[in-house]
Amino acid sequence: MPASSDDNYPTAAAKPAAGLREDGIEFGFVGKLQELKYEYTKTLLCFLQLFIVSNRDRTYYFANNNTRHFAFNADERFLPVYEFADEANKKITHLDDFAAHFLQKCALGTTISRYMVLIANEQKLMIMRPYQVYAVQHIVKCIEDDAGNGYVWHTTGSGKTLTSFKASTLLKLDEHIHKCLASSR
Repeated sequence: MPASSDDNYPTAAAKPAAGLREDGIEFGFVGKLQELKYEYTKTLLCFLQLFIVSNRDRTYYFANNNTRHFAFNADERFLPVYEFADEANKKITHLDDFAAHFLQKCALGTTISRYMVLIANEQKLMIMRPYQVYAVQHIVKCIEDDAGNGYVWHTTGSGKTLTSFKASTLLKLDEHIHKCLASSR
């Protein structure tokens, strides 16, 4: 089920996933995802920005990157594949529910335009995790509402730097903000 941006360039593609167990990603599925990515990098699908895989009960999404950026990182212990969640961090995994929330035309366009980051020197595309997106939205709203100072608290490895960077990037677009500084320390 491909989705398109307003200029009719494809932005996302969904693919059925046979390797998913009911309780989540199994090791064999990681290999299947890596094979899938290898195949797609040799086709026009390499120009998509986002991929979605599902067995209908479990749905995952990930940014489109070249093969070297789509590998299991033993040091970080994660694969850059995420499940969607609501603001209370309740996972939305069934494909129909996922599509109703994540694949709405405006929601998908907003995710791609506001919550993906290109790391130019590495030629790497990153998509923010759901809780990071909600944190950025709350930071921006707090500033727009002039609700005072605040801070972002997350555990180690949770994406504080990316969250702060993206919030700052979006806030600097506000004409009433003259300076914006983000620090992860």
